[in-house]
Amino acid sequence: MNVFLYELRAFRKNTILWVISMSLLAVVFMSVFTAYTADAESFRNLFKGFPPEVLKAFGIDIDIVFSVLGYYSFIFAYVLLCGAIQAMHLGLSLITKEFNRKTADFIFTKPKPRASILTAKLMSGITLLLVTDIVYISVAYAMANITAEEPFDSKIFFMISISLFFVETMFYILGVLTGAIFHRIKSVTGVTLGTVFGFFIAGMLGDALDDEKIRYFVPFKYYDGFDIIRESGYDSKFVLINIFFVIAATLASYALYSKKDIHSA
Repeated sequence: MNVFLYELRAFRKNTILWVISMSLLAVVFMSVFTAYTADAESFRNLFKGFPPEVLKAFGIDIDIVFSVLGYYSFIFAYVLLCGAIQAMHLGLSLITKEFNRKTADFIFTKPKPRASILTAKLMSGITLLLVTDIVYISVAYAMANITAEEPFDSKIFFMISISLFFVETMFYILGVLTGAIFHRIKSVTGVTLGTVFGFFIAGMLGDALDDEKIRYFVPFKYYDGFDIIRESGYDSKFVLINIFFVIAATLASYALYSKKDIHSA
């Protein structure tokens, strides 16, 4: 049994739905850009009427948000939210579905070590996320070129867009680790939405309170689009935290998954 191909087939419909949803998100958001910039002065005055804390909470920088890259950075926060939901749900589902269905004894009786099975599952999930991201970024870039009235820096656009995968890896491996820790999770969707929205709201509160410390605990804030535009790059300390977390959580997942008890039907 090829676990990698089996998991790709098992989650292909779910991935196709995410590909379509996120591509439509890019089309709709970028289609609004023309109307948004056409009445830029009205929006600017509207934004000025809000308290600075509210603007920070929703990730609005008046000086940048009316450019293609600035607008894209603003809407990209909600793309990250969708990507995080997909990633964590996928990670949780890959690890828990056999235990929830009480079919884990079947897969573990095959002549494959648990580490090999987990590796195949992890690689299948990463492949599905990459497929989703490649299609999304392609559609978003095409829409940006269609709607932009002035040239924009493609390098910065792709740096912002690729950060989607970096954030997804954190939520993906968090889902895997959660599935490895707990024997059975009754609602994968409930755990996913609760966790992801919890981090998202924490990030908004951190911005509103201007508390830099909160940023270290919220993956959504590791690759802030406006910071990428200003600095033309990523903040190295958050990249290192991202890498460290993924490596540590992956090793912990292997250790826990290898010793996890099996309850057959």
